[in-house]
Amino acid sequence: MWNDRDDIEVIEAYVEDRLSKADKAAFELRLVSDAALAEFLSNYRHTRRAIVQHHEDERVKRLLNAVEQRGHGSGPPWWRWAAAASLLIGIGAAIWWFTQPESLPALAEEFAVEETPLPVFMSASANPHVILDEAMQAYGMGDFVTTLDRLAQLPASDTTLFFTGLAQMNLGHDASAALGHVAEQHDSPFHSKAQYQLLIQALRNDNSALAHRLWSDQISDEAHPYHDRLDAIAARLEWRH
Repeated sequence: MWNDRDDIEVIEAYVEDRLSKADKAAFELRLVSDAALAEFLSNYRHTRRAIVQHHEDERVKRLLNAVEQRGHGSGPPWWRWAAAASLLIGIGAAIWWFTQPESLPALAEEFAVEETPLPVFMSASANPHVILDEAMQAYGMGDFVTTLDRLAQLPASDTTLFFTGLAQMNLGHDASAALGHVAEQHDSPFHSKAQYQLLIQALRNDNSALAHRLWSDQISDEAHPYHDRLDAIAARLEWRH
């Protein structure tokens, strides 16, 4: 769990991108398992942006007053407004940078889960179990083309569809059909995992509305295997159930 006295400097350095690559990776790993830390980070970013906005608002007032005073009597009104507009454009660019929302594809990569293949039991006979073993071996080695080829030779089931969807995702293909079938089977051991993988796919596709709907469907399930990740994603995106 996080401790504000110990972690506030790390949080500041993370937000300002001053952490080393190793420290950043370690901190982001903590965010996955510590929902309180992830929520504090989200609140810290929100407060920081509000402070920046307040100071920028005050700066705008001062700059506009300065432009008005410098231009008083020294040129036509359009010149003074043009100068003020140029200042506002520059300040607006800075505010835009600070207030950009989280990148959904980046969150997808951060919270993606590499599912473990099923155990492989070697056999010399040519039967569906052997084909499934070959599919799991290929999946474990990252050979997703072979994975799909072997799984296509088997009858459709929640198992074959789940790993078909995972292989499709790893190849950059649309896995909605395969994973959707599994997600609809509430008695399947892959039901919740398929829902989560569909959420990751929606984030990768930068589809905020679909991602939020999929998140809402899962967050109330306290037994969800990736509930901590769902909490962390919600904290980062300021989602509320």
